Amino acid sequence: MISNDLSIYEEFGADWWKSDSHHFRSLRAVNEFRLELISSWIPLKQGDTAVDLGCGGGFIAVPLDHAGVKV
Repeated sequence: MISNDLSIYEEFGADWWKSDSHHFRSLRAVNEFRLELISSWIPLKQGDTAVDLGCGGGFIAVPLDHAGVKV
């Protein structure tokens, strides 16, 4: 079983929102696909409200917020 090395979040947490951070690039790499997939299932528009359960680091919540969705 492969486990998540949680120390990376402590050591490199300041890089979380840096788009050029190689520590979190795998999470960012799938984000555009996930956003497109979610949008095809649930077409949210400005002014809608969404609850992001299990959001992890907010990689989905932040773009929704920027699109005018209340998260």
